[in-house]
Amino acid sequence: MDRLLTVAEAASILACSPAAIRKWLYQRRLSSVKVGRLTRIRANDVEAFVRTGRDSEIVRRRARRVS
Repeated sequence: MDRLLTVAEAASILACSPAAIRKWLYQRRLSSVKVGRLTRIRANDVEAFVRTGRDSEIVRRRARRVS
């Protein structure tokens, strides 16, 4: 079974704020699991997020639109 992380733990791993994690969850850039009322993030999903560089792809797409 995969380890479940809190929003704060995921933020610590990704060196960002918990607000950024919540924003990515809301935007569905990062997936989550609900355990009762609690929101948890699979460690594998965080690793995949880093590996694929999903956030950097979105930044590149937005930069192309502006140009």
